[in-house]
Amino acid sequence: MTSVRTGAQAFADVLEQEGVTCVFGLPGTQTVGLYEALRHSSVRSIVPTHELGAAFMAYGFARASGRVGVVLTIPGPGFAFTPAGLAEALLDGVPIVLFTLGPSRGPAGELGFQALDQVAIARPLVKAVFRVEKRADLPGIVREALHIARQPDAGPVFVEMTDDALRAMGESSTDSTFPAPGQVQPALETAASLGAFIDRIAQAKRPAIFVAGDFAGSGARLARVASEGRVPVFVPAPSRGVLPEDHPWALCCDDQRTPCKDVTSALSNADLVVVLGTRLTHIATSGFKLALTAERVACVSESGEELPHGYQASVTVHSSVDAVLARLESETGHFASTWSETDAGELKPQFAGAMPTEPPEPVVNGGDAATFFAELRSVLPRDAIVVTDSGLHQALVRRHFPVLGAGGLLFPSELQSMGFGLPVAMGAKIARPDRVVVVVMGDGGFAISGLELLTAARDGIQVIVVVFNDGKLNLIRLQQLREYGVTYGTDLHELDLERFAQAVGVDYRHAGDGSVRALTEALGSRRATIVEVVVGDSNRIRLRTARSYAKASVRRTVGPGITNWLKRWLR
Repeated sequence: MTSVRTGAQAFADVLEQEGVTCVFGLPGTQTVGLYEALRHSSVRSIVPTHELGAAFMAYGFARASGRVGVVLTIPGPGFAFTPAGLAEALLDGVPIVLFTLGPSRGPAGELGFQALDQVAIARPLVKAVFRVEKRADLPGIVREALHIARQPDAGPVFVEMTDDALRAMGESSTDSTFPAPGQVQPALETAASLGAFIDRIAQAKRPAIFVAGDFAGSGARLARVASEGRVPVFVPAPSRGVLPEDHPWALCCDDQRTPCKDVTSALSNADLVVVLGTRLTHIATSGFKLALTAERVACVSESGEELPHGYQASVTVHSSVDAVLARLESETGHFASTWSETDAGELKPQFAGAMPTEPPEPVVNGGDAATFFAELRSVLPRDAIVVTDSGLHQALVRRHFPVLGAGGLLFPSELQSMGFGLPVAMGAKIARPDRVVVVVMGDGGFAISGLELLTAARDGIQVIVVVFNDGKLNLIRLQQLREYGVTYGTDLHELDLERFAQAVGVDYRHAGDGSVRALTEALGSRRATIVEVVVGDSNRIRLRTARSYAKASVRRTVGPGITNWLKRWLR
């Protein structure tokens, strides 16, 4: 079935046909026609305070839903706000598509008003770049961009459209030729090679699974394979939420909870390590310190790529992780695994019992961080989604908060952008209104993105915003204290969060009145709520400060030459 539509109308039509339900961005002079077309469509428009927030919201929407997050900006200044969001999505493997218009041109064809070479800026930050110059090409390119974004390895795509293509009239089709959202079709192995791969796993005496990707959608199947096949599942930080962490076969190997040497030691007892995915990233491998013996590694690669960063597998199959897990699930009755649930149970306390001491922990709400996060966990439903920003609070969440729901922890893994937390949480809540979404962030990150609560108030996005308020960029401050005994540039202006909440139209609670009470009241509110948590220096931080200051004073007094001589003499 076809009809005559403008390019802008065809754009909205294709988004509807491809299952896009939400677009994030700010309307502007160049996108008036596009927003008029969206107004007549079923696609919801979320208008944040700026385009960086839009890109992060699209990231959170994609992570929580498994669908593509869509961003729409004006060219020039609107586009220029988005690169950090594109980079975060690229490094973390998150499918988003940024649509914008081409830059204006001067009389001789040179870049004109508000114009940037957007393609050159975007190219290193995305999987693919497209330019739509003709109305006839627009539907196919929009479909292809959405398809490529969600195709393994998922990631961002950039599309630049001309004004002429959007204004021109043409016939539009209602047919879609690409896979429906969440049904990407990766290259598959032959039945024989996949069967041999499954047989090797089934015959292993001490098999283990290491998750190297965002496969929360396959978590139920993975849980059954682990339980029925007696296979421990090692889950690094970026993949937390693929299994409930109280599952008897789940081993959380986030390096903020478990020293890497303990993970390596446990994996050395396996005669086969099945790596699901290829995202052996810096965070997933504790800075590439994780040791894996190639002869004992088998990899499931959805993208067709081999393992990165010098890691190697003795065999790699190119298939969807879900398809491999489905085959394994049907074969668990024939597994030769000698692991017992007792073995896995004995590893669990070893993994969580030696918490790292860096960075040192502050006083949180008048007590220790572990107590606060135990109280947070007790209040939230199992399937709550917790989001963090970048900073000291992230380390504390990853150490002390058990993740019990699918995709239940989102944090800026490989780029660590400040300002990430609140807009990502809002995007996640838009994608999953049925789930409680909490963001834990510092006052520094809140200063960057806190005004997005205006969007939450206007659009009824009920997120709980836990702000660790210490008036400092505390993680950087602690690093300065460790190295020099003094701080510089890390003090923040004091912000009255209660008055801020009143100004933007959201609720406010103070955890000092009782964190359980404050969090419970926030859960019961129909509006977004700020929960303020006061953070201060612990005795360990004070002791470190004194020692570091004394060392720095000695260095300044005796000079570097004598200091280095003393170090060598005392060695």
